[in-house]
Amino acid sequence: MKSITKIAVIIAIAVIAVVILAVPFVPVTEAYTSQDPIQRQCNYTVTSANQGDSTEWFGRWNYHWVTVVIENKDTKAGVFSVRFYAASGDLTGEKTVEHSISPGLTSTFHAEWDTASFQGMDVHYSVTAPMIQDTQLTQRTRTIYKSVFQLLTS
Repeated sequence: MKSITKIAVIIAIAVIAVVILAVPFVPVTEAYTSQDPIQRQCNYTVTSANQGDSTEWFGRWNYHWVTVVIENKDTKAGVFSVRFYAASGDLTGEKTVEHSISPGLTSTFHAEWDTASFQGMDVHYSVTAPMIQDTQLTQRTRTIYKSVFQLLTS
């Protein structure tokens, strides 16, 4: 009986030795989180956009004005650009106004045109928000190789 137990122990040790030596590393898939750099557009809201005509002192100078108010809804500051485009018949005009806006604050973008040149003016605008460098967490997997001994002890 003792000899059978000894033989079983020897066989078990031999099997373990063969497994450890014959298959030294096993591929294992492991999950991890990484911070990847991204470039994204700053979040904003146009809180108001108005246009109208005004007359200066004693009616000597007529002008058309446009005002756009932008709120930075992002956590980062940036330089916003508003392009105003005016058209009246064959005449066109373009003005660009830029302001740096801190997070949570608003800024007013304003442009004016002499209405003597632009009768019946129609003004449109477009907002260009800044691109921001940021990071985002990404779940990834990778394959690593562990020894059988590491697998048995972990």
